[in-house]
Formats: sequence, structure tokens, C-alpha cells
Amino acid sequence: DATSAVSEKATSSYAVVAAHAKSAELAVSSIEAHAKQQAKHLKQSFAQYWLEKEKKAWARVGYTEKQIQWLYDHLEKAFKNKADLAKNDIDNALHTVRLFLQEARVQSATQIEHQITRIQRLLEVWKQ
Repeated sequence: DATSAVSEKATSSYAVVAAHAKSAELAVSSIEAHAKQQAKHLKQSFAQYWLEKEKKAWARVGYTEKQIQWLYDHLEKAFKNKADLAKNDIDNALHTVRLFLQEARVQSATQIEHQITRIQRLLEVWKQ
């Protein structure tokens, strides 16, 4: 009957509208979460950002808490804010980290270079 067809169509249309609304809510929620994460990164120093992203991995590789703390302290001192990041400063700080890692003898030279590259990539993401 016509009433039931209209009712089914209305219910179906309502379901589509509700699904679109839910999808839009999820998209907005995702954007808000991303914005909050970006704001958090803006407030963090690079050392805090590095520690949050890498501490567990460095510990698993075999670095001690003391070594990780030294790296954190060095990165904190070297990369205080995004405005002061000259290429020469970055290169000097990473050279010091490289020497520290070599002296720690936890990883091979190739693995150390991988760690340096990883720090450089995180620095680029943090600066954005």
C-alpha cells in the first residue's frame, strides 16, 4: 500500500541522513583530535616530543635510563624552540648525539646512522 511505501522510503531516507550525520560527527571528532594533538606538539619541546615517540624503542634496543636521559637533556638544550633551528645548530647537535651513541657501543655504526636519521625526521615533523 502507498502509506507503507512512503513510510519505508521515509525510514530509509532517515537512515541515510542519520548515517551521514554520524559520518560528519566522526570527521569533526577526528579533526578536533588532530588539532588537539598538533596544539600539544606546539607546546612540547622537541626533546619531549622525541621522548614520547622513542623512549620505549630506545630502551628495547638496550639504552639505559641514564643514556636516554642524557639524550633527552641534550635534545632539550639543543632544540629549545622552532625559531632558533639553524641547519648548523642541528648538524652540531646531531654530531654530538652520534658521538655519544658511538661511545655507548649499544648499536652498530649503521644502526646509529638509522637513529640519527630517525631523529632528523622527527625534528622535521615537530617543526611543522
